[in-house]
Amino acid sequence: MRVPGLRYMCASIWIIPASRKSIKGALQEERRFRENSGQPSHRGGMVGVVPDGIAGIFKSKPGTEVLYIGSKRGLMRICLEEGALILGGWFAGTSDLFTIVQDPLSILEWVSRRLQVSLFLFYGRWCLPIPRRVPLTMCPRVLKSEKVDSPSEETVEQLHQNVYNGLSKDFCDLRRFSGHPQRSLQIL
Repeated sequence: MRVPGLRYMCASIWIIPASRKSIKGALQEERRFRENSGQPSHRGGMVGVVPDGIAGIFKSKPGTEVLYIGSKRGLMRICLEEGALILGGWFAGTSDLFTIVQDPLSILEWVSRRLQVSLFLFYGRWCLPIPRRVPLTMCPRVLKSEKVDSPSEETVEQLHQNVYNGLSKDFCDLRRFSGHPQRSLQIL
């Protein structure tokens, strides 16, 4: 959103910042439009978020299924405040598409997280930026959160466990269909 030309392109395809205010606004947009015009909106009311972000890039290794969440719970808090329908999903096999070059001192990870810009080197098929051909399968987890005006830490943590531990369990149940029957999804 800070790059002049890119800022306008992102707005035209409905990309928003991953801030609390932006996510809540997008989730409330459908309701506000319906209240003002009486008709359903063609956009709003849903948000897609990649929860592991920059840290997840550097935790990814070929042959593993790792989702790095850490102590982040803000997205679950927003879901409870808005009573959102949550579709958690994991795409099995994505870590095999590319190999992320890891420096032993994690300098690129440190710089990326400080600048909030992902700076990393990767390669795929034939050591080029072309993805390898691997089976990809989505494992979904759908939950409806209750609308709570001021959710407690325990309620937020319970929803987090329902979404992510449930996703890990569902992945274990469905992994034989993913082309990776020996893997398990690790939530860090």
